[in-house]
Amino acid sequence: MKKYLFFGTGFIATAYVRFLLEQGGEVAAVFHSAPSDDLPKEIQRKGSTNARTLERLIRKENPSYIILTQGLSFIPDNEKELRRSIESNVTAPIGILEAVYQLRKKGDLSHLEKILTFGSAAEYGERAKPWHENATDTHPSSLYGLVKHWLFEASRFYADLGLPTVHLRHFNTVGPGQNPRFVVASFARQIAAIERGAQKPFLTVGDLSQKRDFIDVRDAIAAYELILRAAPAGAIVNICSGRTYPIRKVVDLLRSLSEKKFKVAVDRGLFADKRTRDKTLSGRPDWLIRHGWKPARAIRETLAWILDETRKEHGKK
Repeated sequence: MKKYLFFGTGFIATAYVRFLLEQGGEVAAVFHSAPSDDLPKEIQRKGSTNARTLERLIRKENPSYIILTQGLSFIPDNEKELRRSIESNVTAPIGILEAVYQLRKKGDLSHLEKILTFGSAAEYGERAKPWHENATDTHPSSLYGLVKHWLFEASRFYADLGLPTVHLRHFNTVGPGQNPRFVVASFARQIAAIERGAQKPFLTVGDLSQKRDFIDVRDAIAAYELILRAAPAGAIVNICSGRTYPIRKVVDLLRSLSEKKFKVAVDRGLFADKRTRDKTLSGRPDWLIRHGWKPARAIRETLAWILDETRKEHGKK
């Protein structure tokens, strides 16, 4: 059986680990400061920044796949906490890649088949046309995009040294359990509160004109599984649906799914700083499409799932 070793226990890692456990997979997940309440304790391991400790951990797990999901992902936090942003999004993954490189030099990790580094659509920067994976004119316009671009350079560096790294450029992944500071999770939680009478019938929003490619986390997991089987070392793969929507459209769809009417209240304090705001982030999942993948769920189905699970989580009268 192939073993998966995750570094990070956030939203995407949790969804992916749960999927693998349901399939009877062998999984270990490395946490940074404290174990996650959302995953079984027996599969979790304490991480380390010490090179020797890290090597021992990886050697002991002896994985077929290493999934580097860790990193500060909420863009405003990267702006406010630059040192933490670099440490979590660049320094920590490089430490893991270097530990793997040193182990391979010693003849260890003979079963290792693939390493996924988790980048971001923010690496591309803003433009109206969808970005494709072979684009060479990327120009990050946010600090988050910049640090994720550095991670891409590290992934490519270690691929050139013989590690089987594949870099994922992730667009907006959504699903139940996401931090409510993210836009869809925020809207779903507010609507669930409005429905049960815990919030006045006003949905607080930021800039509704921004356009994003949203991908259901279940479709993203199917993409990861395909990439682990088929992507060559050194590849770049867009994780996106290929469909872009203004945030206003998301509000309209959620309004149609809500059991109570509400009005929209725009809070300019939620507008991103110009340096962190890409007006449009649109991608093409070319590699995935060529290899038989396509998104299985329309955005309305995904939003209905998120809203229903949010209602269950927070209670409904």
